[in-house]
Amino acid sequence: MPWALLARGAGDVQTGAYVMATMSLHTSLQGHLAEAVDMAQGAYEQGKHLAAPRVLAFAKLAEARAHGRAGDGRAGDGRAVGRALSTAENLLSSIRPGTRDVQQLSYLTHARISADAVEIYRDLGDLKSALRFSHQADAMPIGVYTRAVGIRQTVFSSAHIQAGVLDQGLAYGERAVDILSRVRSTRAHHVRQLTQNLRPWRRAPRVQRFVRTSAAGLTTT
Repeated sequence: MPWALLARGAGDVQTGAYVMATMSLHTSLQGHLAEAVDMAQGAYEQGKHLAAPRVLAFAKLAEARAHGRAGDGRAGDGRAVGRALSTAENLLSSIRPGTRDVQQLSYLTHARISADAVEIYRDLGDLKSALRFSHQADAMPIGVYTRAVGIRQTVFSSAHIQAGVLDQGLAYGERAVDILSRVRSTRAHHVRQLTQNLRPWRRAPRVQRFVRTSAAGLTTT
């Protein structure tokens, strides 16, 4: 963790905490989950009482994502996820006018945490919690976060489909296809995964239309 150590050595604890939390997210995506949890917890402990609340909330969100992923034959830790998300939300709620804040993390809002929580709980198999958070997650501006909004819609869609709420799942999926068809992104594979989730309903006319539309809409991504 050279950058975190350099930041701490320079006396910039907040930057060090942010860097460690970011590294936790990348480490989690690579499948090194124990290390990702340690990094996120280290970021929080390093910045505690010193970093801005939004930075600490970012560290807790990174921890939640690491706890929520399965690895080494083990299931994700739902209780640890809940504790980390709750702490992140409380930290955001503590921000008041005049509170020290960071512009780079202005996107980290309660709605963004709820959106991430949908994906985390979907992957945990806790579809009840995933659907609950999906109702709390406001859409981010499409013109600013086109890929992010599209990908979140695929997450909402898959959570509803796996829960058997087909109509709502298809509505989210159709919105995802519309958004992601505007960008060139390899992340469009999220939409293709939805078609696999829809196999139990593959004979339904609306499902067949969705499969055809998604295939046509994403051919250039």
